[in-house]
Amino acid sequence: MAGVDYKTASLSVRERFSFSDEVVQKHVQQIAQQAGVQGCLLLSTCNRTELYLSCGDDFSPDAAAMLCSLVDLPVNAYRPYFTSCQGHDVLMYLMQLASGLQSQVRGENQILGQVKAAVVVAREAGGMDAVLETVFRNAISAGKRTRTLVALNPVDVSVAQCAVQALAGHAGTLTGQQAIVIGNGEVGRTVADMLLKQGCQVTATFRFHRQVQAHVLQGCRMIPFEELYSAVNDCDILVSATSSPHYVVEAEKLAACQRRPRYLVDLAVPRDIEPEAVNLPGVARYWNVDTLPKAVVDAQDKQKISAIRSIHEEYLARFQQWYVYRERLRASS
Repeated sequence: MAGVDYKTASLSVRERFSFSDEVVQKHVQQIAQQAGVQGCLLLSTCNRTELYLSCGDDFSPDAAAMLCSLVDLPVNAYRPYFTSCQGHDVLMYLMQLASGLQSQVRGENQILGQVKAAVVVAREAGGMDAVLETVFRNAISAGKRTRTLVALNPVDVSVAQCAVQALAGHAGTLTGQQAIVIGNGEVGRTVADMLLKQGCQVTATFRFHRQVQAHVLQGCRMIPFEELYSAVNDCDILVSATSSPHYVVEAEKLAACQRRPRYLVDLAVPRDIEPEAVNLPGVARYWNVDTLPKAVVDAQDKQKISAIRSIHEEYLARFQQWYVYRERLRASS
């Protein structure tokens, strides 16, 4: 495994390696066809992009170089931003990841669903061999069991919740505030729902060609995306969380508005809000996924991590037993 994440790479670096599900599937198909590669999975979220490979004994791939080649970047220039592991360390890392221990927001639940979704995409692209299937099955099972037996956070903490907490902390109260939410995916819908519960008047945007697929939250006012900059004149908060490969909030268009939002929140990778927009008159605060204040970790964290480690060691032993048995069968056939 090799990848970039929030611990080693800034947002400006990570967004260079950010892929949509459609692009992930294409890349998995491409890598899986390379000589020596038996299995391939590509995980791309706002906090990390990681390439997992299963290979024959006589093939030692440079996973970092493979990732860089997908986006036409020189591996020598970007290698310092990569983390990597191999062998059984991959499963240990994956179990920590699925349990929320590697997340920017410790213990958040979203990553487990993202890992499951990455497995589905890789499987559909023909990238999952027996080893990767077993590794990820154990990691997901360990993540589920960890969350059932050990609660790292008393509530479901997510980047959406951190965003709303940051807004409430700086605005004093969100009751009566006018908010616009761009993005109809899971994060956008969650933010909109949380803002509604805080007493905000929420406007959500949709694209005409996606109107049929749009999820409409009760209490939200829906407007076409094309009316965004007209609606901005009346809003205090703008939150954007799309999967667009380019900026959806342009500084020049925002500058032309009679009034600008006091608070800008960009929860997308790559970023939705053009960086120059944060310096416009009237903008008081700006947050992105790297600058949001994180939830406080439970005081008994160390004891809980020790309990989690025991669970993970149990699943690692299961995998090792399966792998040894598999190798014996291969040797005897």
